[in-house]
Amino acid sequence: MFFLTISILVCFHEINGFYYNPDFYVPKWKEFLEHQENLTETLFKNYDPGISPIYTIFDRFKPIGYDPEGPSRWNYSVFLYYLKLVEVQEPQEKVSVVLEIMEGWFDPRLSWDPASHGNISSIYTRQDKIWSPTLTSFGVDDIIDFRDPDFRIANVDFAGTISNYVSAVFEITIRRNPLYYIYMIVFPSFIINVISIIGVFLKNADKMSKLNVGLTNIMTMTFILGVMADKIPRTGIIPLLGIYIIINLVIMVLAIAVVTVITEFREWAVPRLKLKRGSVSRKLEIFLGSPLEYTCAILLELLTTANFFVMIGFWFEDL
Repeated sequence: MFFLTISILVCFHEINGFYYNPDFYVPKWKEFLEHQENLTETLFKNYDPGISPIYTIFDRFKPIGYDPEGPSRWNYSVFLYYLKLVEVQEPQEKVSVVLEIMEGWFDPRLSWDPASHGNISSIYTRQDKIWSPTLTSFGVDDIIDFRDPDFRIANVDFAGTISNYVSAVFEITIRRNPLYYIYMIVFPSFIINVISIIGVFLKNADKMSKLNVGLTNIMTMTFILGVMADKIPRTGIIPLLGIYIIINLVIMVLAIAVVTVITEFREWAVPRLKLKRGSVSRKLEIFLGSPLEYTCAILLELLTTANFFVMIGFWFEDL
């Protein structure tokens, strides 16, 4: 018990000795804190952070600085201090970045004479105690300040200039230039389809030549679809460009099927129609020739053209 009492007295003695240790006691620091406390009390005694310091008595039709007794302009400066790429979301075409921005503005209510306050030229104070402009970014989904409200500190100098650091997460939506895909994929595939349909329905071409034209077109469209799959981010849905290529592919397959069916049907129906010498049979025999092929070719060309213009219509706002 006696030993415990001595230990406690020694501990208190060491604590008191630490407080008055001349190696840790700095008189100028104490003077600075006293002057800063007096300065802070003077500055914020009648200060209202809800009132803006922006000067609004001016004539917008006159040049800047026309009034020598008034401020020429109110400046708000923003500097990009730090930039870091956080995440790239290819399917959603979004990029997330972290920015540290240094902002600065002028508030004459927070100015003082350093000679009257211990030569203090600047102080640090909580941001919620002063008026600060609202930073709003156009086209940004969300701005998040990671700093805790208790640690949002602003620097104020004797001239009334305030500087502050802001950290915001920006989500940037990237939109591709559709002209590149129109020139490199959409328009060439449209021309290939139009020419291939004409080749498939040529009157003097044999059956194998027509099939070769159609199969070549299908191989071309498949190749374009593969190239597009490597260049466009993979998503849960088929992209619009992929739908366009697939429709062109279906139209070409339909053209080959129509030509094959017409050829086989003509070889079966024409001999039987020749046995009948009626006017209706003669008209059907004529229609099963070039008119039927031309009609099918025109319908398929219209489908190809409609597919092209629908595709352009979806991108019209981005051109």
